[in-house]
Amino acid sequence: MKTRLERYRRRVNNVLQEQRFIIGDEEKVLIKKRTSNGRRYFYMVADRREGKRVVRRFIKIPENNTKKLLLPFQRQIEIAGYLKKKKIINTRGVIVYNFDPKKGTPFAVMETFPSGHAKSVLSKITRESNISGSARRNESLPNLSDFTIYPSVRCPPVSKKCSR
Repeated sequence: MKTRLERYRRRVNNVLQEQRFIIGDEEKVLIKKRTSNGRRYFYMVADRREGKRVVRRFIKIPENNTKKLLLPFQRQIEIAGYLKKKKIINTRGVIVYNFDPKKGTPFAVMETFPSGHAKSVLSKITRESNISGSARRNESLPNLSDFTIYPSVRCPPVSKKCSR
């Protein structure tokens, strides 16, 4: 009989294979580490075959199919897709996903930011570091407020249902 960990690893490996991720030795070590760390989700960035090209993609797979885990996972992916589509904030786009355990293991494949993106954001923050902490906080509060009080009628329908 397979242990829960072995079943989880097999699910992860099956999704990675079905989604045409390229799995080398580094990825195998990462898969073993991230499926045994006790976290609720497996995630990684790896190369994926898309047609004739190879692209870096982010993948996220819930540990199990419980509603407690799947509802927030589904909401996160739907909101990410919605934010990208409406260009509300700069976020990763959702490439392909499955929320329905009846159709297979739930997962989401998303875009990754260019490799220099984090460094460019960090350098921008460094250049603007002469702004005091309270001034920076005051500048960011309206943006945070706009996002958190975003009218639910403008959010994706399933997300409204999930938030009840």
